[in-house]
Amino acid sequence: MQLRTEWKNGWAAIIALIFGSLSQGLSREQKNKQALLTAVYVFIIMTLTYYISASATIKHSTTFPSWVLLTAPPLIFLSTSIILWCCLRASDLIMKATESQGLIPYHA
Repeated sequence: MQLRTEWKNGWAAIIALIFGSLSQGLSREQKNKQALLTAVYVFIIMTLTYYISASATIKHSTTFPSWVLLTAPPLIFLSTSIILWCCLRASDLIMKATESQGLIPYHA
């Protein structure tokens, strides 16, 4: 018996499997609420962390216009949060597609 370790669908599957394992026993409404809250928290944490770090490291002699430094990171973080939210909302489908029970490994 060989332990199945490949991840066919990359990081989206890994996130969905973790979320699926942690949310077992929750209703569909509770899962959707947790997925939304997780995406919002990730956006806030990434944005705050970036601006705290950037205020200490970015000098005025940068080649990028200031509006780019102010708007690009939140847009990237928002996109990442939306992708995360979609993956978490689809965790049941991803778990079915990968034939997984969550983080519980099975033998092929």
